[in-house]
Amino acid sequence: MGNMDINLVSWNINGCSTPIKRKKVLSYLKSHGTDVAFIQETHFGKDKEALKMRRDWVGKVFHNSVSSKSRGVMTLINKKLNFVFLKQLQDDDGRLLCIQALINGIKVVLVNVYAPNGDEPDFIYKISKMLSNLEGHILIGGDFNQVPDDFLDKSTNNVKFNTRKGLALNSLKEEIGLVDIWRLVHPSEREYTFYSHSHKSYSRIDYFLISNSSTELVTNCEIGVIALTDHAPVELHIQFQMGKIKRGRWRLNLGILRDEQFVASLKEEIKCFLDINIGSTDRLATVWDALKAFMRGKCLGYSSKKARESREKIKILENQIKEWEKQLAQNYNESTFKEICKLKFNLHETYNKKAEYALFRLKTNFYEKGEKTGKLLARQLKQLDNQNVITAIKKNDRLVTSSGEINTVFEQFYQKLYTSETAASTEQLDAFYNKVTIPQISREGKDAMDSILTEAEVRKAISKMKTGKSPGIDGFPVEYYQTFTEVLCPFLTKVLQEAYDFGTLPESFNQAIISLIPKGDKDLTDPANYRPISLINVDCKILSKILAMRLEKELPKIIHKDQVGFVKNRLSADNMRRLLHLLWMNKHSSNPVVAISLDAQKAFDRVEWNFLFTALTKFGFGDNFCRWIKTLYSRPKAAVFTNGVLSPFFDISRSTRQGCSLSPLLFTIFLEPLAIQIREDSRIKGVYGGDRDHKLFLYADDILILSQDPANSIPTLLEVMNEYSKLSGYKINWHKSEAMPVSQTCTPSLLSGFNFRWVDKGMKYLGIELNPSILDIMADNMEKLLTKIKTNLDKWSKLNLTLWGKVNTIKMAVAPLINYYTGMLPMSIPKQILLRYNKMIKEFLWNGGKPRISMDRLCQPKKDGGLALPNIEHYSISFEMSRLTKHWVGRELDADWVLVERGITFPFTPMEILVQKPGEQRGRTNNPILEFSKMVWLEVHKKCKLSPHLQKYASLWHNPKIKIGKRSIY
Repeated sequence: MGNMDINLVSWNINGCSTPIKRKKVLSYLKSHGTDVAFIQETHFGKDKEALKMRRDWVGKVFHNSVSSKSRGVMTLINKKLNFVFLKQLQDDDGRLLCIQALINGIKVVLVNVYAPNGDEPDFIYKISKMLSNLEGHILIGGDFNQVPDDFLDKSTNNVKFNTRKGLALNSLKEEIGLVDIWRLVHPSEREYTFYSHSHKSYSRIDYFLISNSSTELVTNCEIGVIALTDHAPVELHIQFQMGKIKRGRWRLNLGILRDEQFVASLKEEIKCFLDINIGSTDRLATVWDALKAFMRGKCLGYSSKKARESREKIKILENQIKEWEKQLAQNYNESTFKEICKLKFNLHETYNKKAEYALFRLKTNFYEKGEKTGKLLARQLKQLDNQNVITAIKKNDRLVTSSGEINTVFEQFYQKLYTSETAASTEQLDAFYNKVTIPQISREGKDAMDSILTEAEVRKAISKMKTGKSPGIDGFPVEYYQTFTEVLCPFLTKVLQEAYDFGTLPESFNQAIISLIPKGDKDLTDPANYRPISLINVDCKILSKILAMRLEKELPKIIHKDQVGFVKNRLSADNMRRLLHLLWMNKHSSNPVVAISLDAQKAFDRVEWNFLFTALTKFGFGDNFCRWIKTLYSRPKAAVFTNGVLSPFFDISRSTRQGCSLSPLLFTIFLEPLAIQIREDSRIKGVYGGDRDHKLFLYADDILILSQDPANSIPTLLEVMNEYSKLSGYKINWHKSEAMPVSQTCTPSLLSGFNFRWVDKGMKYLGIELNPSILDIMADNMEKLLTKIKTNLDKWSKLNLTLWGKVNTIKMAVAPLINYYTGMLPMSIPKQILLRYNKMIKEFLWNGGKPRISMDRLCQPKKDGGLALPNIEHYSISFEMSRLTKHWVGRELDADWVLVERGITFPFTPMEILVQKPGEQRGRTNNPILEFSKMVWLEVHKKCKLSPHLQKYASLWHNPKIKIGKRSIY
């Protein structure tokens, strides 16, 4: 068991309206390790103003403001704190803010106070009334404008403090059981929090009052210096018990890579280290891990030295100010006062320089990237969302809320999940694979996969890796390897080759940290409703990247077109278009046709390695490549990281790591034998279209099956799935899997004996809600999407974005959502949807007022005076036109929907129906997708002032421009 130290700071900042002042305040609080800040006199008038404090270390902001000229209280919560909000109470004057919450599972009441100057006790009575029905450890902090003790808490006796308010405050302390914690820790000391220039006197009017039961949790309480504002901050340190001690994760400070002199010295240090240590041990792997430890020490020492120098300078100034203020409090004189002013000026300048540099970097980034579509704008939008803190989780039949217990629950969950459950024999695996026809990798492909790993591949992998990603447990990000490529690559290549020879990787390669991302709209108290991302050390990811770059070239040759996930040059939209055609073709089928969406249970996490390794061999991969994969999976370990707590490492004996570029490619190979067996089993009936049978639609582990005669097909499907599951670990949640009728002859009674969820419509595939009547699919999906977008736009309206920033917000966070649906669904956007969308966008751009610039003008390119606001209708047309030019004009047949469309338009080709005379019966189809294609084709030609009938790709048949005897040819 360990303890978690919580640092609470109360501070009257006397206004925070300028960026410099805000940055200084936040910088000071951060440097003092603040977890909860009680801020008084914020002078914020609006919600938007208060949100400016949600930066850097601040995760949550609670505020009570009424005027930008005076008053205002605000409570800031550190994003790393395990904090669960329960209730908020406040007064109407911007002086009182009460938050009830759970901190690490312990109920607390945080009361932020800015008391008026007058002698009226009414304000104290308000506090008493507010606390009367709240449970938990009471922690009141703020500016009370009242000294607790007239003798100890004032430097002189010439200032008369309030009496009635003081009596009411003493009564409150007795009634609720509160104690002035600073005075309890410092019984006879004299320190002050406020200096009155008019009275030339000091007083202690800022303090914490806490419940008697909380005093045993206090480790310290101290007063800062009166420097940055006219009040001193007061710090309170409390320890809450937790199940596990938090372990900080070191990561390289990327700022030091901008120090060219230090980087140059490090390059020489690396060369020197390798010259001395290569040959000193049997394994290069040992030298590699030692080099990382050596570099971590060098970088940590440099960063610590810089930070220590800054802290020491500030600490010296603060101590000097305190000493001089003690003298001034005992005996006022002008020379002492002037000396204090000089020291305070120097302290101000130190914080000013830190704030100005931070703002300079922010403004530089903002100028270059600020309201452009990128990470900076994305962070602004995401700051309004909840932080990724897990507040409670189920353990058996109860909820646990402490960080330690939460971490233990996840540790046990993933340890069990990543432990192998099957022990399939070679004979069982061979028997399974002998039933199916496995395509073989080509001889050239096999030789390329088996070739010796080269330094050029290592360099290429490093250069292609994305920056700005979280590193693994060693703390070295991609930027480190890109900076030191020249000195690291030759040695890393030798380390990797040695790992291949020995069949084991360096120890640090095997360690991964599991970070958790909550799944949307799920019960987040269930450990299963979090997506695990493995943070793997970058050196291990370099090896995975090299193998992935090799494998991605060969994958399209051995994986069927039904699988479009993570296979080069394949799109999920191809599968969706094929599926929509088949839904339309079979709606009136005399045979019962059903669509079944299978819900896989932790598909990537349940991959049994023995089955995967056998699959690689059966597909014809060579010994060298298979050895590389086995080496990667030889001795992996993982630890779970939640709420700042890192679990012990545990062994992994199955899964493909999510977060590794090789994993999805291996998973497609792992799943393909199942897909082959379903395709080849004649007892599972598919639907016919384009000269072939269609059964499967796959995107990685997302599987949709289209089948006729479900009464006979589904039992066989279950039989095949169960056999595959026993050998591979792949498991289906049958009770979460959905079945939807496609044909009108398919009734629920046909599937009554199976454990599916029966839905008439709305079955999800690749995020799209399907409908047997495909005419309604676009409207149904877009209506729900617009509701979600409207909620986001209302939230983002609170940000201080310019018109340019709002347009870029739409480009980055709205248009991609719309474009996903319009790119996946080859159909017209209904007019009512377009009207609703445009209305929402106008309200967002112009804050609900009258538009000053028309939408048409805003959609114009910047060179023509517009802001390039996305036009979703144009995007929809562009998506369709790109498919038509590629597959109809370019005659590429790599997508099966092309064959389906040829079957629909037979005896004509799809290209020929584009230019046939309107109303010509032979050239017409009722297919809404082809009708949309035709509309797009003609519209684009019209916009480009081209005749679709006189192009080289135009059809001769039913072409109104080609006639014999005034009649079109057919």
